[in-house]
Amino acid sequence: METVVHPGQSIQRALNDASEGDIITVKPGIYYRYVEINKDNLTLRSEAGPDETFIVGTTYCADVIQVIANNATIDGFSVSVNATTKDYFNNNNSDVHGICLNSNINNCVIENNNVTNTDIGINLNTVKDFTVKNNEVSNNGVGINLFKSDNNLLTYNLVRSNDCGIKMQISTDNLIYNNSFNNTINAEDNRKNSNKFNITTFGNYWSDYKGEDVNPEDGIGDTPYAIDNKNRDYRPLMNSGFESDEPTVTPETPAPYQPVAAFTAEPYTGTAPLTVYFTDNSENATSIEWDLDGDGIFETPDTSSPAYTYEEAKTYTVTLKAINGTLNNTTTQEITVNPAESPINPSPIKPVAAFEFETTWLKVNFTDLSENTTTWLWDFGDGSQSYVQHPTHTYTDPGTYDVNLTVSNENGTDWELATIEVLAPSEPSDPVFPIAKFSSNVTSGEAPFTVQFIDLSENADSWAWNFDGDGDVDDYSENPVYTYETVGNYTVNLTVSNVNGSNSTEKIDFIIVEVADDSGDTGDSGETGDSENLVSSSHRSGGNGVGSAKIIRKEKLEPIDESDLASGSNSPGENSEKSDEYKALKVQSDMANNVEASGSEQEESGGSLPWISLPGTVVGLLLVAYMMCRGKNE
Repeated sequence: METVVHPGQSIQRALNDASEGDIITVKPGIYYRYVEINKDNLTLRSEAGPDETFIVGTTYCADVIQVIANNATIDGFSVSVNATTKDYFNNNNSDVHGICLNSNINNCVIENNNVTNTDIGINLNTVKDFTVKNNEVSNNGVGINLFKSDNNLLTYNLVRSNDCGIKMQISTDNLIYNNSFNNTINAEDNRKNSNKFNITTFGNYWSDYKGEDVNPEDGIGDTPYAIDNKNRDYRPLMNSGFESDEPTVTPETPAPYQPVAAFTAEPYTGTAPLTVYFTDNSENATSIEWDLDGDGIFETPDTSSPAYTYEEAKTYTVTLKAINGTLNNTTTQEITVNPAESPINPSPIKPVAAFEFETTWLKVNFTDLSENTTTWLWDFGDGSQSYVQHPTHTYTDPGTYDVNLTVSNENGTDWELATIEVLAPSEPSDPVFPIAKFSSNVTSGEAPFTVQFIDLSENADSWAWNFDGDGDVDDYSENPVYTYETVGNYTVNLTVSNVNGSNSTEKIDFIIVEVADDSGDTGDSGETGDSENLVSSSHRSGGNGVGSAKIIRKEKLEPIDESDLASGSNSPGENSEKSDEYKALKVQSDMANNVEASGSEQEESGGSLPWISLPGTVVGLLLVAYMMCRGKNE
């Protein structure tokens, strides 16, 4: 949708009423006050171009046109501020911007505008993907300024008679070409080789370029133009392309339009004291003045929408004067302030006593929680008193004390009594030191051998484990898991700590890692398989050497029932065959019980392999084999 703004109407009001995608077309004339575009996808354009359409900034905002929305277009305006406005902001340490774009917005277009007489003509502050095209920027402190703004296009701009033509700060990947710069300082860029000042065919015109063109027909200088000794325009233009033999024609400034004063007040009536908030809605005003208290004296507040508090109950006439050059207009509105209502037969407000306390041995901190109180009297129960609202009292002796708080105001008194107990400071306790202890789920096995270590320490806050006796810490966790890859006997050390100290324990040759069995047996050592079964044990005799014993069986030992043993033990001499069978069963039973008992010892000792007697095992095996062979022969 398109909205047309005529002289005497508000551009800002049209922008506020617009929806995304709308076009605001401005008729020729002078428009005062600042303009803010705060909705995405709006186009603000003039009908007749910058020579006939003027936006002049006033003291309401340092930015004549401010954009804080994406995809905005500003096309065809003359943008400036008067000397009074510029002096006002400079005296308050603020810069005046002609067109200011900020707040991390993208994809805006600024074209066909004339910007003059500001501190910064066009200011790009933290924006990207902008197009700044075909603008004339003159007689400003800085013509075009880029701060933290990236990937923007600046082309066909006439930048002249500024203190600095283009200034780039912390800005990268901007493309600047086919512009004309004729300023006191043409360019500054504090990022080396971060921006591009030419395309393959041509760059920019620089009024202070000293190079020559060996081939005049191409109009391109043969020496790159140095920008701030950091960046280069490698295709500088020999002619600006913007200059003309005809003198510059300054358009005649139209006569000022009649201002229209308007404001709102919220609220316009109420009881004293009453604070009223005023909002200026005037049109075509370069400045405004307020008479807020009705005394006939006009003042200029710091803001165009002031607030005022009326203490006295009466009716006030508020006047707003809107000024544009020699023209002015006023409007008034009445503010009615009513007297505050007095309560009917109010009841006297009496005090209410309350307090709480916190004891630290003989020292007690009291906190008053009373209501409607003007005076306090504390009786601590030991003959001491205080008039402080929140006192701290230290008792001489431990014991039980009755504490009374009496509070008062002009309407009466109240009190509260509490019994407190104070104790003598206790003697400091002895420090608690850590005690290092540990165990593991297993202590021997074949490489690679994984061990779960179990911390059994007391009073420990931190742990340091050394699993291989080399003195270096291998783990800092409480119950670590460690895998031994190499055969050998390993000493394990645990050091535990707390705030009071540390303690260590060491178990020498605690972990025994053996050579893996290459006999082809399946299953782990000490377990019974389905074919050939192996029970193995490692031990040290007198601290010297390592031996092993193996029991090899072709069949699994079947469980021996007690009745079988009983039947074979009644008359072992009566039947030799039955007697031999009894002996074989007895050896088999003893072997099974011995293996089972060894397994129980293994569980109780943390996973060590059972110790099996080699001579007893061999004799038992031989006897079983003998009895089986004899039975077959018979």
